[in-house]
Amino acid sequence: MTALSFAVCLILVAVTAGFIQDGQQYNPDESRAKLLSIGRALQLYRQEYGYLENVAERKTYSDAGLPPYMAVLIQPGHRWSTPNGIKDFQISFPDTPDRAPNTSHFFITYWPKELDEGMNGSMEKYYALRGEKLIVLGDSNGTPTGMKASGVAKVMALRLDGTVDVVECENNSFDLLKK
Repeated sequence: MTALSFAVCLILVAVTAGFIQDGQQYNPDESRAKLLSIGRALQLYRQEYGYLENVAERKTYSDAGLPPYMAVLIQPGHRWSTPNGIKDFQISFPDTPDRAPNTSHFFITYWPKELDEGMNGSMEKYYALRGEKLIVLGDSNGTPTGMKASGVAKVMALRLDGTVDVVECENNSFDLLKK
């Protein structure tokens, strides 16, 4: 094989690999499986730390049995830790592939009371309004525009009770919290 033909073969292999990578797509089954895994960890966390049974009395994330932030669930050594750490919060083909390697590909939909002003609204009513059906984590990777543009987005959503479903919402957290 000459150097020229070897170079041509290398180029063809590189181009083919590029097409294979470009052909990969968002996998909703992978997302659902990861969110269900997080949901199981969340249920164990809630069992350990407790929550207010009376939904009408819930005013904060801790009243609902939520951790202050979802990354708590990747801490190793707890019975409520996700089995694969941060990998349970990442999918194979996120809409923004250049994300830092130790970040989640999902977005959290709740925040502590101290952040209410910065978020232009209070979470308090949603804890009572939605109860166990409150959406706590979402995946908009399968929506072409994600949650970045105006319009309707389809979001794979993890609910407080550990269930996962797809919901349509306007591209903002407050509409998603009503679903």
